[in-house]
Amino acid sequence: MGRVHAQKLGAYWLTSVGSLAMQYSFSVIFVDLLVAFDSTRAATAAVGSLSAGLMDGFGVISGRAIARRGEVVCGSLGALLSGLGLIASSQCQTLWQLYVTYGIVLGVGQSLGLYSGVIACNKWFPENTALASGFANSGAGVGPFAIPFLWAALKRETGGWRGALAALGAMVFAVLFAGALGLAPPPPSSEKRAPVSPIAVSAVPGVRRLMRTTFIFGFGFWIPAVHIVRYGLDRDLSRRRAESLLLYLGAGALTMRVPVGALADRCGRSRVYSAVCLTYAVALALTPVWERSYEGLAVFSFLCGSCIGSLLSLSATLVVDVAEVSDPDALARASGLICAFLGIGGTLGPVIAGAFYDAYETYLPGFIFGACALALAAISVHVEARPPDEATTTSVVV
Repeated sequence: MGRVHAQKLGAYWLTSVGSLAMQYSFSVIFVDLLVAFDSTRAATAAVGSLSAGLMDGFGVISGRAIARRGEVVCGSLGALLSGLGLIASSQCQTLWQLYVTYGIVLGVGQSLGLYSGVIACNKWFPENTALASGFANSGAGVGPFAIPFLWAALKRETGGWRGALAALGAMVFAVLFAGALGLAPPPPSSEKRAPVSPIAVSAVPGVRRLMRTTFIFGFGFWIPAVHIVRYGLDRDLSRRRAESLLLYLGAGALTMRVPVGALADRCGRSRVYSAVCLTYAVALALTPVWERSYEGLAVFSFLCGSCIGSLLSLSATLVVDVAEVSDPDALARASGLICAFLGIGGTLGPVIAGAFYDAYETYLPGFIFGACALALAAISVHVEARPPDEATTTSVVV
């Protein structure tokens, strides 16, 4: 790997820190918001899940904007919106205001920032996309490691969660903006191609299959990232021990992305994606076993983080296997469409888990719901990942 490729990975890594790391850490902020706004878990969880869901769900528009304006411009705009969203959130007095500032403004900003990195990575590393994505997305693991300590320190220094959120906004802007400046794509091909419309891309059978699969997967994958700290407190852990579960989640996300990415490039992205989905489903279904001890919850958190990190990296690379969208413009639009459907499920999953808790005063039904969604996604991607000669294909790129 040359110096230029290393620089691109570094830039993508920074966008991962500023977006995914922030989203991973909502579980810590969630606990303070529950106290500050005295609302239900479903309603409060919707703040973070809306932001994370829009980060993915806005991908179709982000992909189109990036195809037109480029990764640097869109990534810089994403940095600005992310910073403003967090700073504005620090002044909110009602939960619905947080839906706008934290959920929508931050979510849209993080979408532009993150997918500028995703699309640039797919262009620079067409042969080893999953491995490169695993390296770059390891930046997401910084959040669970750093945010619990940083959040506590910022609250002490600024007098509470509001000041801490504003300070975090300034930091997120700086990190995302620094990453965006290094996301220039490779030189364009000399061959002139007609612009590709989102409708044409969505007509490709391989893209449609991935849209359906990631939509189903979205309902299950983000539940622990939102609820893990509160879940630990419900199991009578101290605040410090409950927040440490996020560290284990981050450790899993940080350490497993690269080996899983390398395995996916070697053995097939769809096969590995299916296997990790099934592993994650089993982990969620076994929560009655994990919750018997702190050590069990630590193992559970590590497994969840490993699967979340690996699956997020793989989700962004599955489209590379669809031959009909090999053109960079088509690739950007297909990535956006697939991530948009991931975002819809990702928005609803943690809210549904919170609603189950509000109804039954236990997270078990929500975790079982997530396990079912992940198992269905694993079956879906395995069944639908057929060789080209067994499927009807639609050509987007001649």
